[in-house]
Amino acid sequence: MEDQDRDHISSRSHFSGRSDQELDEMLDELRAGKIGINQPGQNSSEHDSEDTPEENDNASGTGNAEKSKKGKSRKEGFNLRDEVISWIQVLVAAAIIAFCVNHFIIANSEVPTSSMETTIMAGDRVIGSRLSYKFGDPQRGDIAIFIYPDDEAKGIKTYYVKRIIGMPGDTIEIRDNQVYIDGVAAKNPEKMQLNYFVETDGSMLSEEQFRLLDVSKADRVLIDGSYNPQYMSMLNIQPNANGQYNPIYHFPLTQKTLEVAKKLPVVKRVVLEPDPVGTDSYYPVDYQTGWSRDNYGPLWIPKKGTTIPLTERNIALYKRCIVNYEHNKLEVKDSKVYINGKPETTYTFKYDYYWMMGDNRHNSADSRSWGFVPEDHIVGKPIMIWLSLDKDRSLFDGGIRWNRMFRWVHPD
Repeated sequence: MEDQDRDHISSRSHFSGRSDQELDEMLDELRAGKIGINQPGQNSSEHDSEDTPEENDNASGTGNAEKSKKGKSRKEGFNLRDEVISWIQVLVAAAIIAFCVNHFIIANSEVPTSSMETTIMAGDRVIGSRLSYKFGDPQRGDIAIFIYPDDEAKGIKTYYVKRIIGMPGDTIEIRDNQVYIDGVAAKNPEKMQLNYFVETDGSMLSEEQFRLLDVSKADRVLIDGSYNPQYMSMLNIQPNANGQYNPIYHFPLTQKTLEVAKKLPVVKRVVLEPDPVGTDSYYPVDYQTGWSRDNYGPLWIPKKGTTIPLTERNIALYKRCIVNYEHNKLEVKDSKVYINGKPETTYTFKYDYYWMMGDNRHNSADSRSWGFVPEDHIVGKPIMIWLSLDKDRSLFDGGIRWNRMFRWVHPD
């Protein structure tokens, strides 16, 4: 009886300090078998499923030891040699990528001038591919990227963008702005431009009208007060009833925009700019040919393997190819021609050559100025315009030519 009372007291002491509601809830859980009560004399470690604080400390200590061991293992696993090799691999991969980009893509090239307008506009940024001519030869009508010939002797490389007009072995001639190849009129680029004088009825052309004509501020000139009466008379432009000239503009137009200009209500007359004859700025500069910007040639374009006689005229026309591009020493002594110290009467070309011209024919420094372009100077061609900025307008007022962005560069 005394033992039973002791057991009873022990059981009650287990629940001491509990409210009646808590006791009822615990009794319900006991009936459901969710919790158990340690009987006197029983070892709590046999029934408790939870670790004691001491055991948790031990477990935590074990975990920390394992983490410490792993960290130590990682430190011990660091190898300077492997790390250096890893960095070298990264740098080599980066160098290979840079090499490929430099040899296959000419990225972010800005076109600063209007010589190819309106096919490529001043302010266009183009991506050009070097692969274009790795597996094929340049073709007539291609728009090509090439090294500016006059920079070779200076040890620098300036990239130009022009259209291939003449091929190796062609005879090229220009008559009144029309190009002829072997005596046959060549197809003109659709967006080819020529300069014109535009007389108005006394009104000034508006910015909106200039945009309609695709004429930038850099390309237009208002002839203000500096009129040459003889020149104006040659253009068939006469003073008005007050003895004054109406506003006269000078700017380039394509065939399409020429027709638009003629239909503007304020435009009275449109006259093609005459050929500036009598200048000596055309190739070959040091030899009198009588050729001009709009009337040039005929001139044969050198072809690899072709032999020419070394006459005085041929030396003037092809000396640049023989000396500058094919790296020979040419001298004329006592009416005899010496190449690399040996007397010669003929010369055989080592390279193919091309004739380049801008689409903006009256505003282009091209083969008419510096002659032929050797095959090894042609590096690729532009493939896409990725950004086009109009320098005449602010960024938020049409400064970005959205209609030209991400456009493929087509020959026509």
